Amino acid sequence: MDELILKNEAGRLITNAHALKEQLPVLLKKYNYVVTDENVADAKKDRANLNKLVKEMSSRRIQYEKDTFSDWEKAKKELMDTEKEIKAAAKRMGDEINSLDIRRQREMHDWCRNAWDALNTGIRFEAVAVSKWWEAKTYTKDKVRKLMADIAIGFAKDWELIELRSKTMGMTDHNLEILHGAFLKDPEQDLNGFVQMLLKTQEILEQWRILTKEIGADICVIDMPLLDTRSGKDLLGSFIADLVLQILSFVAQNEREN
Repeated sequence: MDELILKNEAGRLITNAHALKEQLPVLLKKYNYVVTDENVADAKKDRANLNKLVKEMSSRRIQYEKDTFSDWEKAKKELMDTEKEIKAAAKRMGDEINSLDIRRQREMHDWCRNAWDALNTGIRFEAVAVSKWWEAKTYTKDKVRKLMADIAIGFAKDWELIELRSKTMGMTDHNLEILHGAFLKDPEQDLNGFVQMLLKTQEILEQWRILTKEIGADICVIDMPLLDTRSGKDLLGSFIADLVLQILSFVAQNEREN
């Protein structure tokens, strides 16, 4: 096998590595034999020669890498350190930018809350803040004011329609106040079910009044002893029965609101 050539000339690699690889089958052919008691001594010499050859080639390769890449390894480390410092500087700047954005969002959030409260709609800011105006960087304060005013007008019209429809269905002023409170809590919710519950409760209370007060009939709820008008015919007994019915009505209403 030819001697390994591995050097740099005019910035180019000069080597016969490819030629050596092509010579390898011929070189190894003479070592391709079965080791026996008769040739074991020669086999040991051949093995030693192969190890010596690979050691020489490995040594030349390692030395070439050191001579060729030592400057690069040093430059590579310096470049990586430089990149690390630049990244750290960019991260510090990014953290400050994020902190500034968060502070501005918080300030805009507080401003939006105050601007909404100034409209005196009675509606909680959280109920209409789902659009997060304070995070929309393209929104000016004038644009937010107009948006809020339009939303407030829309909510007012919505309530007028709900109120008119509820009155048409015979809802009492007391229940209208309850319905209005639910509307102010979340003006975008569907109140149809709540309206039906209030009307149904209202009808039950009215029927209770007619039966117990006008007709004078007794009502007995078997699993609710307090709702038994047969006992306690005095004013206190009637008051307790009416109070229990009102409490049950309140509990049903509270469960609906929550």
